[in-house]
Amino acid sequence: MYIFVNEKDEAMKTELAKQSAIRAKQDALTAEEEGKANVATAKYKQEVVKIATVIVAQKEYEVAELNAKKEDENRKAKIFIGQGEAEAARLKVKAGLTPQERVEWDYKTKVGVAAELAKVNVPSILVGGSDAKSGVSPMDAIGVNMLLDIMNKMDKKK
Repeated sequence: MYIFVNEKDEAMKTELAKQSAIRAKQDALTAEEEGKANVATAKYKQEVVKIATVIVAQKEYEVAELNAKKEDENRKAKIFIGQGEAEAARLKVKAGLTPQERVEWDYKTKVGVAAELAKVNVPSILVGGSDAKSGVSPMDAIGVNMLLDIMNKMDKKK
């Protein structure tokens, strides 16, 4: 059997075409699988970002929740302390002042009253009549004028 060169060339060309078709099909499958792999990679990268974001948000939420609990406990403690102080004050009032507290209270009261009285301005001249209905007479006015002159002279000597 003799195969002619042309038939041989044709057989080779046919075989090459089959191989090219198989290679093209394989390349298409490879490209499709690479595309799927790229999509999966991108999806998982976004999933990683999502998980990290969720974890950060969850941590912030838990920290805020713990801070709220802490503030609530601080508020309760302040109320408890205030109630204790109020009860102690109530018991002291009920029991009355100790002798030492009484002495201090009286001393501070007297010193405060004296200090305030020292600030009060009182007139240095008082004019009064024998009859409350009569008012001031002209002679009283002359007497007041003379007293003012005497006071001015005394002020100049100082």
